[in-house]
Amino acid sequence: MSNATHSADACQWTATTIHGIDTVNLTVKGVCQEPTPGFKLTLNPVNLPGADPSTLTLVLTAAPPTGIEPQHVTATPVEYRQTFVLPRAHPPTNVVIFERAATVHVNAQSPGPL
Repeated sequence: MSNATHSADACQWTATTIHGIDTVNLTVKGVCQEPTPGFKLTLNPVNLPGADPSTLTLVLTAAPPTGIEPQHVTATPVEYRQTFVLPRAHPPTNVVIFERAATVHVNAQSPGPL
């Protein structure tokens, strides 16, 4: 995953719903400006304790390319879909997107002399 952070305008987002007879399909789409081609973006839901049930929280994760890529900013699409079955589940009216998830590996160190 990438440790980089986006500026506030690095991604453009839309969220839409399509209502069926007993379902609501939510689609969240984004286009993010990445530093090179080849980034793989995903949106994953996060359950936060005490969160407002009318708000869906998503985290954007970015996997950088594994090979050598030219250094030029590239528009990279990402999409998230979820189906809500009525009346049990209600679709959100808001979507909050955290625009970077970073994994930090913990390095174990030996304790010093006592």
